[in-house]
Amino acid sequence: MSTPSVDRIFAAVFLSGAIAVGIGTYLLPDPLAFQQVSAKVWPACLVVAALLVGVLLWLEGREAPAAVKRADQAATEDLDDETPSGWLGWAVAGGVAISGFAMTLLGYWVAGIYLIALVALLQDGRANWKRNALIAIVMPGAAYFLFTHGFGQFLPLGLLFE
Repeated sequence: MSTPSVDRIFAAVFLSGAIAVGIGTYLLPDPLAFQQVSAKVWPACLVVAALLVGVLLWLEGREAPAAVKRADQAATEDLDDETPSGWLGWAVAGGVAISGFAMTLLGYWVAGIYLIALVALLQDGRANWKRNALIAIVMPGAAYFLFTHGFGQFLPLGLLFE
């Protein structure tokens, strides 16, 4: 009998966590009458996504045929050139951390503009700065509009704007 791979153990832990969050979501109290969207909707979406990721991780832990391994190795070699590493990876991670703190003070839209502009600058350089600036402004604004008006969920305005 073979021992389970590390990937399978990680997938099992991941699936267990998703199931625990799902049980917690089920135990949430029923929503109040004035809420447009139930308090259970977003956690339920998270649970479904986490279960899907867990199943995919579990399936990835299987032994793959040789042809699939060769294709996967070729794809990994192609990704090595595009994946942020070294100082670029640390800059993106630092940008995410700063964006999280900035969201409390400046709100979702400003923090989103900062994060998207940072990633675009690090990935693309200054070559397409007009396009990147437009994307950095429009994307968080569109997400803010979608959540606020479409879903009835209010994203943080920030302490400076309240």
